[in-house]
Amino acid sequence: MKLSYKIPAALLGVAATLALVQPQIAVGLSPEEVGKIAQEITVRIDGQGKGYGAIVGKEGNTYTVLTNCHVIKKPGTYIIVTHRGSSYQVEANQEMCQPGGIDLAVLRFTSTRSYPVANLGDSSQIVVGRKVYASGWVGRDPVNPERGYRFQQGNITGSPALGRAIL
Repeated sequence: MKLSYKIPAALLGVAATLALVQPQIAVGLSPEEVGKIAQEITVRIDGQGKGYGAIVGKEGNTYTVLTNCHVIKKPGTYIIVTHRGSSYQVEANQEMCQPGGIDLAVLRFTSTRSYPVANLGDSSQIVVGRKVYASGWVGRDPVNPERGYRFQQGNITGSPALGRAIL
């Protein structure tokens, strides 16, 4: 399955991190306002693999979620959980991953409910030092034993040509 658009600067896959880049249209938004948007477009993915993604498209009642390929490494049934707590079952496999070893995958779910969609940016605008926001559902770690939603601010510290944002 191929994406019908290029992966934008607004969403950079970084070893299971989605970075929301503050695009020109968002200039002037406070971190709190960006955080609210991020929370509404970020979904939790449960199943044989656990991770998260962002709602990046909508066509009719079908929503497109961008996630990491390693989240759906094992074929099977996964559950997409929205910020409102609604759950949607999807079947996933490696065919949903981007070709060429890129760690990105596309999932789709259908809902009559209305969900916000990420505004996609221009990856040519990414420069070292640019402010970014990371949003996602992280797994257990020594500091936080429960899987929970996280939102944090950082800066691009690596070359965008490498395709990564480092917080």
